[in-house]
Amino acid sequence: MLFSFAQQRIQIVEKATDFPISDVEIRNLSDKLIATSDADGVILLDNSIQEIYIDHPGFPPQIFKLPVPDNVILLEQDMVSLRDLVIKPNDSKALDLVRMVIEHQSENSPKALGNFKIKSYTKFWADAESDSIQFIPNPKTKEDSAQNKSKQLLANSMFFLSERAISHYYDNKKGEKNIVEAAKISGVQTPLYEFVALQPISVAFEQKEFNFFFRKFPNPLSRAGMKSYNYFISDTILRNNRRQIELNFSSKSDEKKSLHGMALIDANSFALTRFYAENQTQRGSDTYIEVVYQPVQNVWIPDYQIFKIEGNNVSSHSYQDSIAPNGETVQKKIIKKSKSWMNANTDFFDFESPATIDNQIFKGLKNEVPKSAFTDFDNKIKDFRGDDLIQRETTTYVTIDSIG
Repeated sequence: MLFSFAQQRIQIVEKATDFPISDVEIRNLSDKLIATSDADGVILLDNSIQEIYIDHPGFPPQIFKLPVPDNVILLEQDMVSLRDLVIKPNDSKALDLVRMVIEHQSENSPKALGNFKIKSYTKFWADAESDSIQFIPNPKTKEDSAQNKSKQLLANSMFFLSERAISHYYDNKKGEKNIVEAAKISGVQTPLYEFVALQPISVAFEQKEFNFFFRKFPNPLSRAGMKSYNYFISDTILRNNRRQIELNFSSKSDEKKSLHGMALIDANSFALTRFYAENQTQRGSDTYIEVVYQPVQNVWIPDYQIFKIEGNNVSSHSYQDSIAPNGETVQKKIIKKSKSWMNANTDFFDFESPATIDNQIFKGLKNEVPKSAFTDFDNKIKDFRGDDLIQRETTTYVTIDSIG
């Protein structure tokens, strides 16, 4: 006897951008994986399922009761309400915790092992929804035709895509070395060495400030940063079977560099395990940063980093019939603007310590970008790229290269 089960189709979307979110793991309340969203953010669930649990990087864990309105689940970036929190200055317990984190940074850093090597893979992309651009029936101007071409482009590809693979080396006697092994930038035939050489946040997150797409922010977990932020402890949680302290921070001044966020601190080692922050202005948040660490050999190494920064607005127009004062019907031009976002996701893997590192590796500049990173990209990227590119990403290289 054959049985058929009705299914509910649900799309998972980021609330701020209306972009679908792929690779979201859906679990039941027993923590069993029951679905993963596809490239369009879609999941199919049995109609008998009434509650699901979602814990996706960059978003707070939530339980959703099914069915949901319009069959759409909206995920909102974690900590978006931080600007509204009143963080009192000179919270003594929070300041003591920050001092303990700083005091234990050296022993929690992988540099404490003497030497190590680790690989990283970063994907940069800029995108917008095709629905953000209006289609013009019967285009009459060059602007109309150009807009229709842009809409067609967005239906199958992104605005921009780039990949980069790096081998990171450290030795307490020889120093640091970062070698870009593979790099590709859509629409660019001449290598952009400055862009490719951009580094992820330091593996130890111990510097006075950090760079994010050419912006510099004071590091809240540094002695210099303690002058720039207010702190308070909001919670103690159990994460990955370890007790962790949730430390919230907020910039004291200077809106252009105003960071609001939180850091999870391991209660036993005082190591940073997760860092999340937003650069907020009067217009809202335009930069998101998340860094997650994992314990290895009694030190903490980076697991992944997620960066997002607001790009230029996508502007499009449409026409609407309107009645002129003389009674004639005329077409009124309507301008619509939508946000676009620049993203950079980095995964770290293949950590090794103690590591056998050839002394020749450390010669030359600290950051090295050999020509082979570009000329032999297709062969070299295979050792770093975890999953194959989805069709829309592959199409981006072909499409943008053809017009670049």
